[in-house]
Amino acid sequence: MDFIELIHAEYPIAIRFSWMIGYLCEIKPEIVYPTVSYFFTYRKEIKIPNFNRSLAKMFYLCGVPDELEGEVVTELFNWLQDPKSNITTKQYSILALNQITKKHPDLKNEFKIVLKEIRHSSSSSLAKLIGKLNLDS
Repeated sequence: MDFIELIHAEYPIAIRFSWMIGYLCEIKPEIVYPTVSYFFTYRKEIKIPNFNRSLAKMFYLCGVPDELEGEVVTELFNWLQDPKSNITTKQYSILALNQITKKHPDLKNEFKIVLKEIRHSSSSSLAKLIGKLNLDS
């Protein structure tokens, strides 16, 4: 938390800080989790290209704070369905939403519908990821 303001620094500091945060998500997600709310709340002020990808990765690897779940789910679905979102943002959105549907099974049908649409209209890597998900359990 002491370094969180670095996300608002000028280029290249902010982007390099976000790379470090992404790596920490992979190796020590519990360190990043307390900052997830901050990054999500100030996402529109963060001047890093495609920061949505970083957020989706955080949600997948670190989890979603309970107080943000509704808003985060909406954003993840938006990023997943947005034709301007890149493949990696969509992949992390899928993975994060898949975890959330385990906690909130009432979202599973909507998730399946969106994935079916995406699977038929997107890249083979997204279709492959969607195929690997066990959505019937």
